[in-house]
Amino acid sequence: MFSPRRLLAYGLALLLGLAPACGPTAAKAPAEVKVPAGGRDLAGLLAGLLKEQYPALKKLYAPPPDALFGRYALEIAREPAVLHLAEGVTAFSAQGDGLAAGLENGNVLVWSAWPCPGLSLPLAGPVRVLAFSPQSRFLAACSEADRLVRVFDLGRCARVRDLDLGSEPVLAAVSGKAEALAVAGEDNSIWAGPAQGPLARLEVLDLAPVGLGFSPGQGLLLAVDQAGTTTAWNLRQGSRVDRFRIPGGPFVRARFSAGLIGLERPSGEELFWDLVRGGPAPEPNELRRFFVRDRVLYYKTFKDLPVRKAHLGPVRLGAEYCAQRGAILVRDLDGRSRCFDAGQGRPGPCPGDCAWQALDLDQDGRFKINGRGYALADAVYQREHDRLLCRRVPGGAYYLWWVKAERPDWYDPLPGHLPERATILDCGQIGWTPLDLPADMP
Repeated sequence: MFSPRRLLAYGLALLLGLAPACGPTAAKAPAEVKVPAGGRDLAGLLAGLLKEQYPALKKLYAPPPDALFGRYALEIAREPAVLHLAEGVTAFSAQGDGLAAGLENGNVLVWSAWPCPGLSLPLAGPVRVLAFSPQSRFLAACSEADRLVRVFDLGRCARVRDLDLGSEPVLAAVSGKAEALAVAGEDNSIWAGPAQGPLARLEVLDLAPVGLGFSPGQGLLLAVDQAGTTTAWNLRQGSRVDRFRIPGGPFVRARFSAGLIGLERPSGEELFWDLVRGGPAPEPNELRRFFVRDRVLYYKTFKDLPVRKAHLGPVRLGAEYCAQRGAILVRDLDGRSRCFDAGQGRPGPCPGDCAWQALDLDQDGRFKINGRGYALADAVYQREHDRLLCRRVPGGAYYLWWVKAERPDWYDPLPGHLPERATILDCGQIGWTPLDLPADMP
């Protein structure tokens, strides 16, 4: 039997189309992989998923069943949105406006300007090595059931060669401009050459490589090992040109992006290194956009968007008054207590020695002190007796909840906007903030 609280949660999820409240969930991927189709328009895919997984705020104006009135509050906060892209993902590569995702069934989905939306490896199994660049027509991949590196031409959507390096491949990279391919083997060997030509073994590293990539100019190949030792080779000359160590290891993974390297420690913490300046760097947006958890591929938006979260249980908003200090204490919807000056209605310090007296709030969050009116919430919508209230917590999120009004009305002052008060005085001016999703993908 389901508990009433669980049934309420299910009802809210269906009614409001709620996205995950606390970011990605650690759900196990199902046996049947659910994925979108690859294609040319990655931005279009993301924009569509954004609208699907974070519905427009106009859906907030649909009243819930009567049994849910006063049983939950909806929090709307501005934070990055996390989009669920695909399940069963075992490897991915994202650069610029391109994305490739290798799946546990041996398929590879591709979003790029090339006409190939997807590929299948000849031996089915989780994709463990994947090399992709939106500027390169070549993609390289290898499954766990295979020790050959399969090279595909995205212009023709066809496999053009199979590479056997004599060692299990563990890493691969393709160069966008030079159309070069590099592969690292489990014996720590580094191979490189034309994507459609012979590969030469450049060197055997002392420690296992954790990252392989090309310099921004595409003329250098770089490999990073577990200790952070980074080796650079000139591909035209086929010789080593530099070797240096990035401190902070050991590392388990390294990613390359526009002159930066992101190095992941065993704890999951990531260090970013600027190859041009030769020092630490802040995390770039490019490397934090896409990530995988439990074989689920997610995208995290750059911008803060209106993200909604449901809080189950009765809506509790209370206030107390300290006459000798002229202070109002609000026990707020986020569980915190805040004080306001009774004269100006603005936030202020909480006095320590007060005889607080509870105030009677009506269902709309309004009360009076000595005949003077105060408002902790404002109506944003009403249809017949169904009224939607909103409170902006000072410096925080918006909270919305439904009540039954005594008198019927039709009230919709500014659709897609939420109210914000500078003062809790009933006569204070109300500002309205647009919170709907942007038309273009952030």
